[in-house]
Amino acid sequence: MRALNALLHKKYFNTQVIGDDMESYLKDSIKSIVDASATNENISISYSGGKDSTAVLLLTLELIEGGALEPHNVSVIHSDTLIEYPYLATLTHSVLDSVRELGIRVDVVSAPIQERFYSTLFGVGRPIPSYAIRWCTDFLKLRPQQRQRKLLKNSWVLTGEHFGESANRDKKLSSCGTSDCGVADIKKTVSSENLLRPIMNWSDCNVWDFIFLHDRWNIFERLTSVYSISGDDNRNSKTGSLRTGCIACPVIGVNKHYHTLDKGVPDELSLKLRLLFNEMSSDNLRVRNPKFGITEMKKNGHTPLGAIALEARKYYWRVVSQINDEFKDLGILLIREDEKLFVEESLNIGRYPKTYKPESILLLEQEWQIRKPVYLSK
Repeated sequence: MRALNALLHKKYFNTQVIGDDMESYLKDSIKSIVDASATNENISISYSGGKDSTAVLLLTLELIEGGALEPHNVSVIHSDTLIEYPYLATLTHSVLDSVRELGIRVDVVSAPIQERFYSTLFGVGRPIPSYAIRWCTDFLKLRPQQRQRKLLKNSWVLTGEHFGESANRDKKLSSCGTSDCGVADIKKTVSSENLLRPIMNWSDCNVWDFIFLHDRWNIFERLTSVYSISGDDNRNSKTGSLRTGCIACPVIGVNKHYHTLDKGVPDELSLKLRLLFNEMSSDNLRVRNPKFGITEMKKNGHTPLGAIALEARKYYWRVVSQINDEFKDLGILLIREDEKLFVEESLNIGRYPKTYKPESILLLEQEWQIRKPVYLSK
């Protein structure tokens, strides 16, 4: 407790610098992490490379240096999607290298071949990710970390989620209860994990201020530039919350892919790939979801749709392969060789998601011919 009190009285915790509200939030954050470590010694930080997880990481390092945590009881896990913009990937891995030098365990994990983005999209036929269908987050980020954490038993998992990022996330966080969401309130079982959101009550401004005051790796300007590049033209880069991490992310609007050169990909190339994803999001490219009968309708009157049809995937695989060659010419690894082999094998054998029975696939594709775009027949 003496080490904790010393941290709370450091000069950069002065209310004249951070404000009364932030001082209160900071004390709550520190207490939540220290209390968690007291009940369970191991702390595992989920690090994405974004501003929020960076703030959590910096706060944890301050606690280690203040003697409130032991470095051997702390680990950092990063899910490498393998499709991050080069600038972001370089920045993230430079931070992870610095953390390793402090004697802290760092695990970088990624999805198996069959669950990577291009393998799943073209090889299996899962639809283009959207706000409603975000299988990419599950496959590329959550599952790899969950698999790794099974090896780190009895760990508290620290994430950077906080209010003010989006209306949907605020609603999700509000489900924790009406209290301050301390350790007891936000304890959640996910594969036997304990989930802790230490900065949940922070605002975006609080996050940026904390990173600025504790910038041990001189990354503040580089990190804010990422949000400036990804944000709207009228958004203040120092308080923005949007970070487009994956190359040509289809969940982010097309207009957010005009300024990507500073992230390592020429604007026109990033936009070309994003427009391809936009075209592939058409309902006319998808077969009926086999869970529903042909006469069953959604509330909006449309037949429930499932995977992208095999013929459509073959067509667009040829297109994306040409775009991939343009990336390769620039020295950017977009689609890896093992993914390419998986997709081509899958297209040859006619692979669909596992829930699709072989006897139903022929019928689904026959039904789809009615909605099939004309250009696929040329």
